[in-house]
Amino acid sequence: VEVIGDDLNGYVLEDVAIDYLEQTPKASLDPNNILDAEGIKKITALTAEQNVRTNILEQDEALAIKKKNVETVEAMLELERQQADAEEKQKREIATISAREQAETKKVQEEERKKAEATTIQVEQDLQVQKENQQREIEVAEQNRQRAVAIEEEKVTRARDLEIVSREREVELQKIEAEKAVEIEKKEIANVIRERVAVDKTVAIEEERIKEVREVSEADRAKQTQVLAAEAKAEEDKVKQVKAAEAEELSAKHKSVEITTIAQAELEAAAKEADAKKKLAEGTQAERAAPGLADAKVQEAKAVALEKEGVAEATVIRAKGDAEADALLGTGKAEADVTAAQGDAEAKAARELGLAGAEVTREQFKAEADGLVDKFEAMNTMSEDAREHEEFRMSLETALKEALAAIDAGKDIARENAEVLAVALQKAKIDIVGGEDHFFNNFAKSLSIGKAVDGLADKSDTISSLVNRLIEGKKPTVVENEEA
Repeated sequence: VEVIGDDLNGYVLEDVAIDYLEQTPKASLDPNNILDAEGIKKITALTAEQNVRTNILEQDEALAIKKKNVETVEAMLELERQQADAEEKQKREIATISAREQAETKKVQEEERKKAEATTIQVEQDLQVQKENQQREIEVAEQNRQRAVAIEEEKVTRARDLEIVSREREVELQKIEAEKAVEIEKKEIANVIRERVAVDKTVAIEEERIKEVREVSEADRAKQTQVLAAEAKAEEDKVKQVKAAEAEELSAKHKSVEITTIAQAELEAAAKEADAKKKLAEGTQAERAAPGLADAKVQEAKAVALEKEGVAEATVIRAKGDAEADALLGTGKAEADVTAAQGDAEAKAARELGLAGAEVTREQFKAEADGLVDKFEAMNTMSEDAREHEEFRMSLETALKEALAAIDAGKDIARENAEVLAVALQKAKIDIVGGEDHFFNNFAKSLSIGKAVDGLADKSDTISSLVNRLIEGKKPTVVENEEA
C-alpha cells in the first residue's frame, strides 16, 4: 500500500499474492544473527555444491572438447599422411611412366638414326660402285679404242703396201703404152703450171711486199706512239705510270691480236687458195683421165700453197717480231719504272683471283655437299615406290653418261682412224673410178681382199713366189711336190 499508494484509478485492492522472491545478498546478512548465520550457512552449502557440479560440468566439457580436438587433429594428420603418400606414389608412377616413355622414345630414335645411317651408307656405297663401274668401263673403252686404232693402223699399213704393189704393177703395165703421150702431156702441163706458178708467185711477192710495207709503217707509227707515251709516262707519278703501263700493255695486246688475226686470215686465204687449186687439179684429172698427171699437179699445187703459207707466215712473224722489238725498245724505260708496281698489282690480282677461285670452289663443294645431304634426307623420307623410282632415275642418268662417254670414245676412234688413214694415203696414187659410194665400197673391199691376200701370201710359200715372179716380170713356173 505504501508502494502503490491509495490512488488506484478507481480500483480497490482486495488481495495480495507473492509471485517472486529474491535471496538477500550474503554481504547484507549479519553473521552474528542466528537466522542470518543459518542463511549464510545454507547459502554457502548450496552455492558450493552447485559450484562443484558446475566445475565438473565445465571440466568435462573442456575434456570432451580437447579430446575431440585431439582426435580431429589426429584424423587430419592421418588424412594428410595418406594424401602425401598418394601424391608421392602418383609422382613415382608418373616419373616411372615418363622415364619408360623417354627410354622407349630414345630407343626408337636410335633405331631410326641407325636405319638412316645404314641407308645413307648404302646409297654412298651404291654411288661409289657406280662410279667405279663407270670408270672401269671408260678404261675398257679406252683400251678397246687403242686396240682398234692399232688394228686399223695395221690394216692401213697392209692396204698401203698392197696398194703400192698393185699401183706399181699397173703403172709398169701402162707405162709402155702411154709413156710417150704422158711425157708430152707432162711437158705441156708443166709449162702451164710453171707459168701459173710464176704469175702466182709474182702476185704473192707483190702482195707480201705491200703487206710488209703496211705492217712496217704501222710498226713505226706504233713505235713512235709508244716512245712518246713512254716519255710522257716517265714524267708522271707512280700511279699514272702504272695506268700508262697497263694501257700500253693493253694496246700491245690489241696490236698483237690484230697482227695475229691478219696472219690467220692470210693463212686461211692461202689454205683456201691451195684447196681451190687442189680441186682444180682434181677436175683436170677427171677430165683427162690421167692419174699420174693429176697427182703431179696436186703435189705441185700443194708445194706452191705450202711455199705461200711459209712466205706469208715468215713475213708476218718477221713483221710481228720487228713491231714487238720496237715496242719493247720504246717502252723499255717506262716498263723499268713501273715493273715493281705492275708486279705488285699482278700479284694482288692473282691473289684476289686465287682467293675468289678458292671461295667459289669452297661454296661449290659446300653446295654439292648440302645438296647430297638434302637428297639423302629426302630419300630417307620417301616411300618405297618413290625411292625405287629415284634409284631407277639415277641408274638411267648413269647409263646415259656411260653411253655419252662411249659415243665420245667412238668419235675419238673415228677421228684418229681418219687421221691415220689420211697420213697413210697422203702420198698414195689412187685411180678413182665411179662415184663416191662406188669408190668407198671398192676401196673397203680392196682393203679386205688385200688383207686376205697378204695373209695367204704370208702363209703360202708358193703363192708368195708367184707374186714375186709376177712383180719381177718373169713367167711363173709350177713345181709339183710329190709326197714321199
